[in-house]
Amino acid sequence: MLPVEFVELLVYIVGVLSGACGDVACSRESQVDLLQDLPAVVTYYNPSEGGINCDADCSHVADGTEVTDDLYGASMACDESLLGRTVTLPGIGTFPCKDTGGLVGPGWSHYYGRLVLYFDVMLKEEPSWNFVLLEDWELK
Repeated sequence: MLPVEFVELLVYIVGVLSGACGDVACSRESQVDLLQDLPAVVTYYNPSEGGINCDADCSHVADGTEVTDDLYGASMACDESLLGRTVTLPGIGTFPCKDTGGLVGPGWSHYYGRLVLYFDVMLKEEPSWNFVLLEDWELK
């Protein structure tokens, strides 16, 4: 993953060059518009495992919801600008963005050799589609 500051600068530069952002800063909606142009790489995470799967409080996700069995397979971690929105991942499912994390959001994929948007679906076990690249994901 690239440092957050570099990714933010890259998103800003792309926004200015594409005309999506003004010359001062990107609005949240402009940032969301730029993120929607990126292909998605979808992975999974399990907060009950601790470590890189959550921050200091593994009992709650970023929107304040308590982590219960009901969230597994029914929620995901997304870029902070997408918190509260819903993402449809073809062949995987539709999930509300309830959580954020240091490894979700825009970043360089060495495997795919391109800039992508990382998403993490909350699951108890590794899925068969882990690290899949999706060109046609949808944001609601």
